[in-house]
Amino acid sequence: MQELTPFEGSHKPSVGQIADYYARQHVFMEEQQGKSYNTRRRYKNDLEIFSQYLEEAGLYLPEEELHNNPQSWGQISYGLVAGFVQWQLKKGYAIGSCNIRLFTVRKFAKLAFKAGAVNNETCQLINSIKGISPTAGRNIDRDRQTKRCGRKKATPIFLSSEQVTQLKQQPETPQGYRNLLLICLLVDLGLRCGEVGRAGEIEKLTAESITFSNRTIRFYREKVDKWQTHRLSHDTIEAARKYLPTIQANGPLFYGYKGKALCNNTINYIIKQSGKKIGIANLSPHDLRHTWATNAARNGTPLHALKEAGGWTSTSTALSYLEANKIANDGVVLG
Repeated sequence: MQELTPFEGSHKPSVGQIADYYARQHVFMEEQQGKSYNTRRRYKNDLEIFSQYLEEAGLYLPEEELHNNPQSWGQISYGLVAGFVQWQLKKGYAIGSCNIRLFTVRKFAKLAFKAGAVNNETCQLINSIKGISPTAGRNIDRDRQTKRCGRKKATPIFLSSEQVTQLKQQPETPQGYRNLLLICLLVDLGLRCGEVGRAGEIEKLTAESITFSNRTIRFYREKVDKWQTHRLSHDTIEAARKYLPTIQANGPLFYGYKGKALCNNTINYIIKQSGKKIGIANLSPHDLRHTWATNAARNGTPLHALKEAGGWTSTSTALSYLEANKIANDGVVLG
């Protein structure tokens, strides 16, 4: 018969001790149950990078172990975590990425402490490691040759109205109609990449998501757990009229291989290639969301309305999507 608990000797554990033991073993699972798909994916990616560092340091701990087994964290020390920050800087990771991964490691160390795998002193020491401040980050970047690696850009690309018009000039083919509608939803309505395609277990767009009678689209925003209805722009409704007759009514709105909804990577590729055709390198769906927010703000959209339309939880996040004015005090009105 398999033992229910790790208690040794003749002492019979109490019901409370058994309950505590099992609660501790499930802290990792419970933490991730309440998180969005994107957050869970980020945890896995962060721990994969941490695992690579540990292997170079001489400790083999696969990402799966770090992600699922609290006991594996018993081998993690304060020195290893402090060294992880410096290792990332030498590898050329962006300051923001270093800080996010440090946050993930500290979070899992805390969970491992709750599971009884990490002692209190080690947990406190690990959580005393601070992220890199913006000022320190600028100084660090001045002294290192590689400041960023990976696909993510340091700053977004903002398109002019002329460039948006050029981007919308797609071939008169079913694929061209698809790409045009995709572009319109991203740059005219500001949808996120995962909201138009397939990301995790989100509700997918279908042909029925668009209502021609009142020119609207209804979709789910997983990031804020909210359904929204948006009014379609003229270009978007015209693109939909051309595209929808080419797809199955009960299938995904944007489909690819074997009729499955487009994944984020494919959508990124479509936008990148469309940008390349008009002379813009490395254009991404998120650049189109930044462009939408900036255009909306500069045309007089109140900040609270922009926040609601963009599916953000704070006005500060909405502000971070806007391109800075070339003249800093443009728009300032003095009495």
